[in-house]
Amino acid sequence: MGFDFGAFLAGASEGAATAITTRNKEIRNSTLREFERLQKEAGEQDEKLRTKRDELKATAEVLSGYRGAKGLAFTQAQIVGILQNPQNAKDLAKQLKEKEDGLDQVDFNKLLTVNKGNTDMTVADYIDKVTRIPISTVEEPKKVVRGAFGLESPAYAQAQAEFEASSGKPVKELRAYAKGPTATLEGVPEVSLDLSQLKQPETVAKIQGRLRDIIAGGEDINSDKAKPLLDKLAANAVIEARFADKEGDGKPRTTAQINSVFTNTLRAGMDPFIINGQVRFDEKSQEYVPILGSGIDIDNFIAHKNKMIEQQARNLGILDKDNNIIGGRNSRDALLPYAVIEGNKVIEFKKVTKEKPAADSKPAADSKPAADSKPAAIVKPTVVNKPIATPKDALVDGRWDPTKLVADQVYIGKDGKTTKTWTGAGWK
Repeated sequence: MGFDFGAFLAGASEGAATAITTRNKEIRNSTLREFERLQKEAGEQDEKLRTKRDELKATAEVLSGYRGAKGLAFTQAQIVGILQNPQNAKDLAKQLKEKEDGLDQVDFNKLLTVNKGNTDMTVADYIDKVTRIPISTVEEPKKVVRGAFGLESPAYAQAQAEFEASSGKPVKELRAYAKGPTATLEGVPEVSLDLSQLKQPETVAKIQGRLRDIIAGGEDINSDKAKPLLDKLAANAVIEARFADKEGDGKPRTTAQINSVFTNTLRAGMDPFIINGQVRFDEKSQEYVPILGSGIDIDNFIAHKNKMIEQQARNLGILDKDNNIIGGRNSRDALLPYAVIEGNKVIEFKKVTKEKPAADSKPAADSKPAADSKPAAIVKPTVVNKPIATPKDALVDGRWDPTKLVADQVYIGKDGKTTKTWTGAGWK
């Protein structure tokens, strides 16, 4: 039986055609799947850019609406600079809203300082550049896809033409959108943000609470940690007492009205010293009297008290920068309990001496000591050389009881390791 070469050729041709058709079909399907993926990613990226554009515009509009000192608004460069950090921009907008009634005292040039960059760039230009996808105008090179037997396949080009016709979008544009923004902006204004002008000052109550914690922890009230808080407390007590003064309607104040402001100031400012057991309030004299502590402790207390009275007197307008009293006799009478006054001028603020023993503890006037009698020796609690445990009943309601502790004695802390020394007025 002879070999049928014609039949062989016919069969081979038929098999090759099938292979080419099958491979072209595979190329078409994979190409359409790729384009569908690009279309989905491009849509997601477009939505993100639209959202970003809307948020930037809204934030810019909010910031543009505020006015600071002298009625000045933020410049375009300032807004462009802060928009580069959307979270900072939102935080700034939030704080501006919270302090809206007091913005006439805020210097916007200190809030946002332009460090460098193109100060002529507008907000609209910036938003357009960061949310727009540039589409190249250069024609893409023709993509050559090989099919069966290494032959060039028309399936890819056919699939691309079919997809672009049905979607209405060039594949080149889809690729650009799916990739997202890639351009690096040059010359964009850079700013530094300083929100210190917008911060709300600590209230007297918060500062008192922080000082209570320091005292409860065994630290001295005049320590480096507590001293700044005492200064803040003095200033805030002055301010809060001043604004609580409902009588300040422009008319001359009476002595009672001025004293009321002084009393409210001291009530807030003396709180830490009372908690620490260094000072008590004497109902009879209406004075804050130091009852224990070293000379330095007492000097610090007096300085703290005098500072508040002096600040409040100046704040009320009854004492000028040269310590001349303004407001006549009422002002002078109100200052008398606190200051040494000559004529119409405060020479200095009074010093307060340490509290004396109660009257009933003094010897009778007609009693005489025996001829051979000597002053009774003052018995001090014995100081133990080695550290000892702190008495459990020495801390009551956050206050250390000096009668339960020995001056200059070293005590062991709660952790059983650290030590601290009781000075008689506080810890060191």
